[in-house]
Amino acid sequence: MRASVTLQLPALSMKGQIPRLATMVSKLGLVLTGAHGDGDASLGNLYQLCNQVTLGISEEAAIENLRSISLSIIEQERALRKDLMESLKFQDILWRSYGTLKNARVMNFDEFMNAVSIVKVGVTAGEIDISNEKINELLFTMQPATLNVEFGQTLDRQVRDAKRAEKIREIF
Repeated sequence: MRASVTLQLPALSMKGQIPRLATMVSKLGLVLTGAHGDGDASLGNLYQLCNQVTLGISEEAAIENLRSISLSIIEQERALRKDLMESLKFQDILWRSYGTLKNARVMNFDEFMNAVSIVKVGVTAGEIDISNEKINELLFTMQPATLNVEFGQTLDRQVRDAKRAEKIREIF
């Protein structure tokens, strides 16, 4: 059985901790890869954590191992997010990302994913007044194929990027 969990880890990524984390979890029978992108460079700081060992352990043990390690990673991410929020440099990056999401007229998917990942740190810290659920919803609804389905046609990239920016402005 293969089990996985998707984690958004902007603080661990910004602090350069993903390679160390990937090495650590591999020793515990798991693998950490970019959910969008390759290895350490994951679009929007989304990572997939999944079991590497599939034979010789029960399904319950595999799930429990994945769950406990995921919770440990989440705690590390939360601690680093608090550190980031105390940094003036990060606060500048945060508010610039927020401004871009709030005001852009054209936004490609990569730019959106990276900006929303940073803004999510501010949302979870209570600095930005938008719900975490709304941010999570955006991660799915702003994807190229989802926008094409919403508008009932395959949109040209420029049109799609403009529609994405318009929808994001409505939410922010």
